[in-house]
Amino acid sequence: MNQALATLTTYPTFLSYEERLTKSPYNVMEWYNYLSDIDEALEAIHDKIKSESKKAVAVAGRSLTDAEVLSELQSLRKCRILVAERALALLPGSYKLWMMHLTFLRDTVLPVSNQQCNRQPYKIRCSNRNKRYRQAISAFERALVRMNKFPRIWLTYLDFVVESSVECNLSTVRRIWDRCLCALPATQHELIWSGYVKWVVSCVLIDGGDVNLNEMALRVLRRRCQFDPSTREELADMCSPIKTSLSQTNEEKDAINSDEKKIALDQQMKLSAVDLNRPGEAAKIYQDLLNEAEYMSPRGTTRHEMWQRLCELCSAYPTATKDAGVDFERIIRDALNKSDESSNFFNEVRGTLYLHLARYHTHAGLFNKVRSVYAEAISSVNTVRDFSLVFDASVRFEEGLCSALMEQMEPEELESTGAEAESKSGESNDVSGLSDLLPTTEEDSRNKTAELNWTLSRMELLLEKRPLMLNRVLLRQNPHNVGEWLKRGEMLQDTNKSNAIHALEEACKTVKSNLAVNGNPAQIWIQLARYYNDNEQIENAKETYQRGLKYKFNHLDNLATVHASNIDYLLELEEWDEALSAARRGVGSKTKLSHSVRAWITLLDLEEALGTIQTTKASYNQCLDAGMATLQICVNFTDFLWDRKCFEETFTVFERALDLFPQPEKRKHIWDVYLSKFNERYIAPFEASNETVESAKLERLRELYERSVTILPAKLSGEFFLRYAKLEEKHGLMQRALNVYERLCIAAPTSKEKFQAYQLYIIVASRGLGKVKTRPIYEAAIAALEDKEAAQICIQYAGLETDLGELQRARALWVYGAQMADPRRDVDYWKSWHSFEVENGNEETFREMLRVKRGVAAAFSTVNYNAAEMGAGVDEPKTLTDEEAFNMITQREGIKAANTSVGGFVSGTKRKAQEANLDTLERQAAKLREATSGTVGRGAVTADEGEIDLDEDEENSETEVEPTVGSNVENITTREVPAAVFGGLKEDASTGTGYNASENKMGALERLRAAAAANK
Repeated sequence: MNQALATLTTYPTFLSYEERLTKSPYNVMEWYNYLSDIDEALEAIHDKIKSESKKAVAVAGRSLTDAEVLSELQSLRKCRILVAERALALLPGSYKLWMMHLTFLRDTVLPVSNQQCNRQPYKIRCSNRNKRYRQAISAFERALVRMNKFPRIWLTYLDFVVESSVECNLSTVRRIWDRCLCALPATQHELIWSGYVKWVVSCVLIDGGDVNLNEMALRVLRRRCQFDPSTREELADMCSPIKTSLSQTNEEKDAINSDEKKIALDQQMKLSAVDLNRPGEAAKIYQDLLNEAEYMSPRGTTRHEMWQRLCELCSAYPTATKDAGVDFERIIRDALNKSDESSNFFNEVRGTLYLHLARYHTHAGLFNKVRSVYAEAISSVNTVRDFSLVFDASVRFEEGLCSALMEQMEPEELESTGAEAESKSGESNDVSGLSDLLPTTEEDSRNKTAELNWTLSRMELLLEKRPLMLNRVLLRQNPHNVGEWLKRGEMLQDTNKSNAIHALEEACKTVKSNLAVNGNPAQIWIQLARYYNDNEQIENAKETYQRGLKYKFNHLDNLATVHASNIDYLLELEEWDEALSAARRGVGSKTKLSHSVRAWITLLDLEEALGTIQTTKASYNQCLDAGMATLQICVNFTDFLWDRKCFEETFTVFERALDLFPQPEKRKHIWDVYLSKFNERYIAPFEASNETVESAKLERLRELYERSVTILPAKLSGEFFLRYAKLEEKHGLMQRALNVYERLCIAAPTSKEKFQAYQLYIIVASRGLGKVKTRPIYEAAIAALEDKEAAQICIQYAGLETDLGELQRARALWVYGAQMADPRRDVDYWKSWHSFEVENGNEETFREMLRVKRGVAAAFSTVNYNAAEMGAGVDEPKTLTDEEAFNMITQREGIKAANTSVGGFVSGTKRKAQEANLDTLERQAAKLREATSGTVGRGAVTADEGEIDLDEDEENSETEVEPTVGSNVENITTREVPAAVFGGLKEDASTGTGYNASENKMGALERLRAAAAANK
C-alpha cells in the first residue's frame, strides 16, 4: 500500500486529490473525479503504447518516457484498485463508486481490445484460478451486500460470470440467477427473465441431449410462466416435438426496419428451435390456453392454430398426452357437440377434428375405435369437403391395415387369400407403421386370414356406398333439397325397393314446400306412389296421392301436379268412374284446386272423353262462371259444340269469351274464329250454291264486323276491315265497300299502312267507279299521308292525269309533289318527272322543272341523312342528263338552241332560300299555265269538278308574263312571249295553220310532231 501511495505522489494531479481527500474523506464527487482521472491516465498510457511514438507523454502532470510506460501502467492499475477500495471502505453505499470499480475490474478480466498491451487477449479457460477473476468475483459479492436491490449490478455480475466462466458449473450460474430473482422486487423481475431465459436456451442448444439440462431448463421456464403467463405459448413450442414454421424470406426480413423487431424475431426463432421433448406438457399448456376465452396471443397466434397444434400433438403422442392429464377424446367430443357462439367455428373444421381423433386412436392401436370414428364422421359431417377428407382417410386406413396384415402373413397364407401386396409408396403417415401395432399372439395370427378378407370386403363396401353417403351429406347440408331426395330414392331402388320407399317417406316428412329447392316437392309424392305401385302396393299408392293432396304446398301448381298425376294413375288402373269423380271433386267450390287452370283442363278433358254432352257442357259453363277459363278452353268449348251441331250455343260461347277477355290480342283471336265460324255457317253455303244470302244473316254478320272493327284497336283491326270490305263487295253494295275501305284508310295507325290502304282503296274504286272517280281519293291520300308516301301518291295521280290527257293537271301535280321530294333522297320522283317532261313537255316546261328542282334542293339543303336513307351502295339506272334531255327536245321541235336565257322566264341560277316554298311554286306553276294556255288557244281541255285548286294570286316576280286574250289579270306590264317558245304551235295569220280546238285531244308529244310536219 505504501508503495502504491508513493507511486501516486509522483503525479502532481493525484497528489492534490490526496491532500483534498485528507481534509474531506466522505466527499463522493472527489473520489469519483479522482478515479476518473486515474482512468484517463491509464487511457493515455494505452494510447502511447498503441502509437509507438518516441516522444514523452504527459500523464497527470508528469512526463513519462518509453522506458517508464509499461512499469507505470502496472503500477497505476494497482493504484486504481487501491484507491477504489479506499473509497468504498469509506462510502460503501455509493452506487456510482461501486459501478466504476466493478466496471474497471470486469474490463481488466475481459479486455475489449485485441491489441491491448500489444498482445492477444487472455482466454480465461481456467478463470477460477485466476487472481483477477477471483478479485472481481469478490468485489461483486461485496457490492451485492449493500447493492442487492440494484438490477444493473446483478445484470453486470451475471454477464461477467456467463462470459468469463465458460467451463464453470451451470448450477453455480443458475444459483446466481435465482439469488438475483430472490433479492430484487417482483416489479423488476422482467429485466432479469429475458437474460435468464436466453442463457438457458443457449445452454440447451449447446448440449440439448443432456436430460438433466433439459429438466433444469423446463423448471426455469415453468417459473417464468408463473411470473408472466403470456410466455406459456413459448414454453409449449419448446416442449412440443412438432415445430411450427417461423422461417421468413429475405424480403420479409428486409421489410422489418426496427432493430428491436429483428432481435425479437431472432430470439423467437431460437426459442422455437429448442426441443425439450415434452409433448404432454405442451398439450396441457395448449389446453389451458384454449380454455381461457379471453386469451390473446402476444405472438399473433389464432385460436384455430392453437387448436391445430393441440390436435397434432395429441394425435401423434396419445400416451404422453394422456399421462399429462389431457383427455383428447373428451375434448373433441365437447367441441363437436357445442351449441354456443363457437359452434360455427367447430362446424367449419368438423371433418378435421374427426380425422385427428381417428389418428389418435390409430396411434394408440385401437383400430375398432378408428372405424367407429370414421363411420360417425361420415354420418355427421355437413359439407362435401369434410366428407371427402374423412372418406379418403377411411379408405387409406383400410388400405394400410390390409398392407400391414399382408406383411405379417406367410407367403402360403397370402396366396390362399388371393390378395396381392400393394405398393406402399403412396401410403399416408396416418396408416404407416400399423404392422407394429397389430397383435402378434398365436391366437391372433391364426385369424389373420379372416381379418384380411373382412378388411378387404369392408373397403369394397365402403367404395360402393360412397355415392349414397355423399347424398346423405348433401341432405344434411340442406334437408329441403328435392333433387337429392329423388336421387337417393333412385339409388336405393336399384338395390332395395323397401329402402327407397322409406327414404321418400322420410322426405315427405322432412321437406317443407316454402323451403324446397332444386325441384318440385310434388315430385316426391308422385315418385313415392310409383315406388308403391312398382312394389305392387296399389292401396298404399292411392293413399299416398290422397296424403299428397292434403300436403301444404307453397304453390297451387304443385298441388295441381299431384292431382293430375293421381288422375293419370287411376286411368292407368282403368278405374274410369273413379278418375272422373276424383277430377270433379278436385274442382269443387270449397277446394284450392277450383282456382287451378290445370285442374280444370284435366276435368274438361275427362268430361269430353268419359262424360256426356250435358255433363261436359255443365263443366265448361262452370269453368266460365268461375272465371278460370283460358282462351284455349273457350276455343275447345266452341269446337266441342260445333262438332255436336250446336251452332247458336257456339256463338253464345264466343260472346261470353269476348266479355271474359279484355286483352286486345286475345279478342282478335276470338273475333277471327267467331267470324270464320259464322261465315262458314250462314254465308259459305249460299256462296257455294250461287244463291243470294239472307238479308237477316247478312245484317247480323255486318253487325259483328262493325263490333270487331270498333272494339279492336287500330293496329289489330286492319284484317277485319279487309274481310268486311270483301263481304260487301260480294254480297253488298259497292258504295258500302268503298266506305269500309275509306274507314280502313282513316283507321290505319302508320303512314305506311295508310299508303297501302289508299292504294287498295284506289284500285277498288277504279275497278268499280272508273278512274275519274278516284281523284278525290288521291287528294285525300295526299292530305293524310306523310311526305314520302304522299310523293308516291302524287306520282300515281300524275300518271292517272297523263293517261287521261290532262297534262296541265299532271304538271301541276308534279309541281305540288315536288315540295315533299328531296332530290337527294327521292330520286325516283324526279326521274319520273324528268321522263314526263321529256315525253310531254317543251323547252319552257323543262326549264321550269329544273328551276323547281333547284328551289326544292335549296329548301332541303339544311336536312341531313345517313347513308342508308340516301341509298348508298345501290346501283341506279342510267338516265338522260338535263342537258341531253334539253337538246333532244330542241332537236325534236326543230328549234335552234340559244346560249342566252329565254326572256320572260326565270334564270337558271339557284333561287334564294326564301323563295323555295309551296306558295311560290304554285304561283310559278299558275303563271306557266296561263302563258301556255293563252298561246295554245281556247280549245284546251278544261278541268272538271275533280281538278285540284291551286292558288293563283299574283305577287311581284322577277319575270313579267304577257296576259293572254280573255285573261282576268290586269294592271301589270306585259311583253310578248318569243315565238321560239311555242315552235310551230302558234297560229300563223297568213296561212291560218295552228292548233284547232275542235280537233281531237292530243298530248304535247303529238302536238309537237304535228307542228313539225306542218312546218315541213
